[in-house]
Amino acid sequence: MVEIVDFWTNAFAYAGGVATGYKGGKFALVGPGWKGKLPPHVTGINSPTRWVLVQPRVHVLDRDDLPAAKAVLDAITVEGSPKRPASHRRRRRAITMPHRNLPT
Repeated sequence: MVEIVDFWTNAFAYAGGVATGYKGGKFALVGPGWKGKLPPHVTGINSPTRWVLVQPRVHVLDRDDLPAAKAVLDAITVEGSPKRPASHRRRRRAITMPHRNLPT
């Protein structure tokens, strides 16, 4: 399950899990006032703010569940819109986060 919260940390949507099913899918987060058209295989999620926080969560009962939970988390990806004009794209900076090794 992926919890999606707005700029004020109010949860406004969930992707996966009970909310949308356990088979995965493609979701597009669209900001306020967006009037575009999404491909048929993409589910739109309207955001009340331009900025969101995406928080994936996996239920773990004990240490034996950790490898499967890590595989699920590794399968979740985020990408920008491919149709955004190059002139409107911002240069992205890499952010390095400390990584805690999970037992395998």
